[in-house]
Amino acid sequence: MRVAGATRRLGKRHVEQLLDRIEADPEAALTEALRVVLGCPDASWPEVVAAAPLADEERRRLLDGDVAARDALTARLVEQRTL
Repeated sequence: MRVAGATRRLGKRHVEQLLDRIEADPEAALTEALRVVLGCPDASWPEVVAAAPLADEERRRLLDGDVAARDALTARLVEQRTL
């Protein structure tokens, strides 16, 4: 499931939810944010990562649970509110 060019912006509430949950459960927090951005409300973590317009290396690192990759994605979503 790839959503070519179909990205939305996170609202203030979405960003707040992401920041509130990122420490406790980063995968779930990022999944929720990416569901909004990609318009895929029922997608799983692997599905949203696969659908996101990311470089293959970034995608691999996220799926491997790389903390730096998750932090970079979080920062990008908070600052830009989209991908």
